[in-house]
Amino acid sequence: MQKPDIKPNHPYFSSGPCSKRPGWELSALSDAVLGRSHRAKGGKSKLNEVIVKSKQLLELPDDYLVGIVPASDTGAIEMAMWSLLGARGVDVCGWESFGLTWVKDITKQLKLDDVTIHDINTYGELPDLSKVNFSNDVVFTWNGTTSGVCVPNADWNPNDREGLSICDATSAVFAMDMDFTKLDVVTWSWQKVLGGEAAHGMIALSPRAVERLESYEPSWPMPKIFQLAKNKKFDKGIFEGATINTPSLLAAEDALDALMSIEGFRNLNQDIETIINKSEAVKKAKKEANDSEMSKKEKKELTDEEKEYKSLRKQIQDKLIKFATRVPVFMYLTDYRERSLKDVITQLEPGLFKKVTGLNVKDFELLVSLGVFNSSLMNDAVYKFKRYEDASLGYTGINKHEGEAVGGFEGIDHVASGDDMLLLQKIATQYPNKIGYLKQIEGQTRTHAKSTIKDDAMFYITQYAFIELTIDEINDHSKIWWEDHKLMAGKVLDSWKEIWYRDYHNQCIEDFHNGKLKYMWQLNFAHWDLHNMLVENKSKFTLDYSIEEEYKFRRKPLPNDLHK
Repeated sequence: MQKPDIKPNHPYFSSGPCSKRPGWELSALSDAVLGRSHRAKGGKSKLNEVIVKSKQLLELPDDYLVGIVPASDTGAIEMAMWSLLGARGVDVCGWESFGLTWVKDITKQLKLDDVTIHDINTYGELPDLSKVNFSNDVVFTWNGTTSGVCVPNADWNPNDREGLSICDATSAVFAMDMDFTKLDVVTWSWQKVLGGEAAHGMIALSPRAVERLESYEPSWPMPKIFQLAKNKKFDKGIFEGATINTPSLLAAEDALDALMSIEGFRNLNQDIETIINKSEAVKKAKKEANDSEMSKKEKKELTDEEKEYKSLRKQIQDKLIKFATRVPVFMYLTDYRERSLKDVITQLEPGLFKKVTGLNVKDFELLVSLGVFNSSLMNDAVYKFKRYEDASLGYTGINKHEGEAVGGFEGIDHVASGDDMLLLQKIATQYPNKIGYLKQIEGQTRTHAKSTIKDDAMFYITQYAFIELTIDEINDHSKIWWEDHKLMAGKVLDSWKEIWYRDYHNQCIEDFHNGKLKYMWQLNFAHWDLHNMLVENKSKFTLDYSIEEEYKFRRKPLPNDLHK
């Protein structure tokens, strides 16, 4: 066997527990349900979430069962052998440490008679797999943990096999492509590829394996820790989060963190679409039928569907919260905090972003496409963070960003005009004798005034034309609009917020879903319409998102050639 030329980046790799995911820190486990029974609602739901997410990410067949079992992968594979073997002959493949251990278990502990051994004692090599007889049950290790030698794929497991194919895949699951339809039992553990903590195993069973559990009872005594079935019925609870022994819910949280890191936001778009569809379906059902017209069964079905989409919504919120909590760490570590955060993530520091959050640029772009990432709010957060940092460093006499900022328009935002001159005054106050005048004609930049109303309109609209709204932006923008613009008209706008949420906000949400309200400039005009209504002491206005509103707002006639 040739010595590899490439060495692993992480020097602490071993055949035992593997490294944590990039960016992992202890705070990732802060949501663990500690000090509670694992059979209580919170604990059981966490365990079930590990099961569900593992099955989803591995893309196991729908009719396969997945469960959490004691004693790591060793416990899982031995549980399978003690519960399933003995119904027919066994072919066992042994290579490297653990594969050879399963040979000993079958021959020395279970003492099965009809056993064919395919073993090899040379590390880094496989026995002749073509000699394996699949009319028998087959036990093998996908890959050796020590040397890494592995089966090329699962194709040598035939579809028409008579026996069960039982695979120890602890160093392969999540790391290699595996055709699970060729395997009847697959076992793994959290501390390998997931980089989780030890002592917990996982097992996946095909329908054929479940059938064996319910049709065959071993002749030997079965310890409780190995009991996958009771009275010839598989133990359903194991595959729903009701474990045999008491698991570590801290370790379960760690496994969830790893699974979320793998998952990223791969399925987020689909999940959000499901939420919207279910939400709209529930609203429609409630609107079309009064409570008196609905039977108890219909009410229960409606309630169950409502609970389902709310639960899914909560899962998505949790994902986004975890993402959001990692952004400040990224902000702190990068040296480009004065730049657009989106540019820093996608162009300047994509590697650092992945290390801190576990997400790559593609994942982030998905967030942007879903409207989850609000650029203006994020950039505002970056700016505020930088100010906090500058103030903190100032106490030590360090000015990390000398000359970069003077507080922006803070302190002069109550003035409706002349803000550019007032900003220059702030600069002059903070940096006396440092303002110069450019006299060279070649250094001047000229801008041209808009010569026509159409040019004026198109200039404004193009600033916003490609900024598509999200539900969150409608909500956020509406909340801050009154606070930011009340200064313009004082007490005249006191009732703005109340009227907006009473008469117009829900209509905007509905118009958003119907495609009428799509862009930020349209929402701005709606807000301004209410502003003008109050200033002019009118009682009502009609929401209109057409381009004509731009001219109504500016009190200018609409040009005849506007749409040319």
